Amino acid sequence: SNNNNNNNNNKVRWITFGGSYPGMLSGWSRLLHPDVVYGAVANSAPVQAEADFRKYNDHVSLDLGEESLVGGSKKCLDIFESGHAEVAAILEGGDVDEIKKVASAFDVCDGATMLLKNRKNLDFFVGNP
Repeated sequence: SNNNNNNNNNKVRWITFGGSYPGMLSGWSRLLHPDVVYGAVANSAPVQAEADFRKYNDHVSLDLGEESLVGGSKKCLDIFESGHAEVAAILEGGDVDEIKKVASAFDVCDGATMLLKNRKNLDFFVGNP
């Protein structure tokens, strides 16, 4: 009967999986919720959190720009860099309505209020800690 499945949810053991950044989240899930997450597979995951993770950013940039690696292209990298510059310019410009649009588009916790709270929040958001 299906009722048995609903009554045994507290006995379910979850295993999380992830590679690279999602692997880090997998490990943290286990660390923070050992009562729910029975095990975690964290393949190629960074184990030391870094606010300014330049090596990761450099690797993603390389992937976006090189077709032979993951199907990237110069055009793909240009679009990514252009979009990043556009968002940074909006945040630097200080127009609250535009900042609200950015916060909404990226689903920022506490919206524009969080971004405008202090300069450090803006810097972290655009990757310049």
